[in-house]
Amino acid sequence: MFVEVKLRTGSGFGGGAVAVNAAKQRKVALMAMDYLVRHRLEDRPCRFDVVAIDAAVNPPRVEIYTNAFESTF
Repeated sequence: MFVEVKLRTGSGFGGGAVAVNAAKQRKVALMAMDYLVRHRLEDRPCRFDVVAIDAAVNPPRVEIYTNAFESTF
């Protein structure tokens, strides 16, 4: 499992989950593939989760998106 964590302290740029766009997903997937190859784990299934933290509210709001996206590789 690979997790991308996004923290937002204001709403000026949208929520944290919005920041995990297609380009960011590709970057995370490439890093994950590199890690799996380096550790000889290519045959193992993996998933990509996103944790979005909104620190502009008290207490901070945490949203967890399991299987948020899939690798295209």
